[in-house]
Amino acid sequence: SQTQGNDPLLSKQWGMLDIGGPQTWSQNKNTQPIIVAVIDTGVDYTHPDLVSNMWRNPGETGVDASGKDKASNRIDDDGNGFVDDINGYNFAYDNPNVKDDGGHGTNIAGTIGATTNNDIGYAGIDQKCKLMICKNLDDENLGEYSWWSASLYYASNNGARVLNMSEGGYD
Repeated sequence: SQTQGNDPLLSKQWGMLDIGGPQTWSQNKNTQPIIVAVIDTGVDYTHPDLVSNMWRNPGETGVDASGKDKASNRIDDDGNGFVDDINGYNFAYDNPNVKDDGGHGTNIAGTIGATTNNDIGYAGIDQKCKLMICKNLDDENLGEYSWWSASLYYASNNGARVLNMSEGGYD
């Protein structure tokens, strides 16, 4: 059973060792990953510590009847009201671009679900989870109540069972 990771920055990761993160890894017996919504500045979904744990909307994967990739065909293939929401949705700009432009959401996503024991960066509490992104802060790290409430509804209506809304920003 794994009790200590080989991630080089684990010992510098804020709070992970204090809360007993490594001890939880061997205890996670979930066979189905839990979907965790990160409601924040977005997430760098290409980050090597996060890419394997990114949630992919099953209704927006594969090819449509015309042979186009559902992730980029500009059609709401799953009928949930959001076009091409493959990893989540950007409520600040009403589009599927959930890439982090503030940094805070990626940090939070790493603490929640970074791949562990891979000789890269940090470690997450639940490296089996799937990270859904709800970007609801704009490029100045400002948000609107309507974006925040829409993010909560989206996450719960699309399968998230845990929601993290720490809303990092400058102010």
